[in-house]
Amino acid sequence: MIIHQDPFIAIIDGVIPSSIIEQMKSVSNNDFKESLGSQPDGSSKISPIRTSSTYFTKDQFKPATDIVLNVLARQYNHIYDATLAEAWQLTQYEPGQFYKSHYDYFHSEGQLKGRPNRRGTVILYLNDDFTGGETGFSKLGLRVTPRQGACLYFAYPIDSPTKELTFHAGESVLTGVKRIATLWLR
Repeated sequence: MIIHQDPFIAIIDGVIPSSIIEQMKSVSNNDFKESLGSQPDGSSKISPIRTSSTYFTKDQFKPATDIVLNVLARQYNHIYDATLAEAWQLTQYEPGQFYKSHYDYFHSEGQLKGRPNRRGTVILYLNDDFTGGETGFSKLGLRVTPRQGACLYFAYPIDSPTKELTFHAGESVLTGVKRIATLWLR
């Protein structure tokens, strides 16, 4: 379901098999580490705008990447090179945790590390048994309520001024633990 045209934002339901979602959810809490923020020089460090925990996957969830890329190409004619897609990043937010408004594309050459810039984001909501934690696009006045199994997709072509409208936040979780899987497309 398309919820905004320019920049392009859509919610895609039911494309990731529940078995993959369960595998993502089964990652041990002990494997999550305090989330870091990207710096202009390409380094990462603890950042006050992001108070969550992260687990970086390898290629164990590549089937989910392939499914998403096929759906984006087939339904929206949004074509991405699978070899440039980043591995899924699992993130969990406990009560009071958030990710303040930010862009997913990079602003400095140091952050790119010789690779093309990000052009799209897929957030797969792994659960919905929590309160708060909406994804908010403040410049669009748009908020998305997480639903287990739904993918929030948004594109930000680097040559388009509307990319700045993808300024978004993971709003504070009030109760429970929010878990997501994020895929960045280049």
